[in-house]
Amino acid sequence: MIHWDELVELGSWNAAKDVGKLRSEGKEYEFIDGDVTEFRFNV
Repeated sequence: MIHWDELVELGSWNAAKDVGKLRSEGKEYEFIDGDVTEFRFNV
């Protein structure tokens, strides 16, 4: 998860990962305006 402004500034999901800006939140997290996330699940 990353805030939209940070993602635009860094340019890509991989760049954000490289500098440590991505974070993981638990199931109780309440999204705030501007959050960008990737949902991963196993089928």
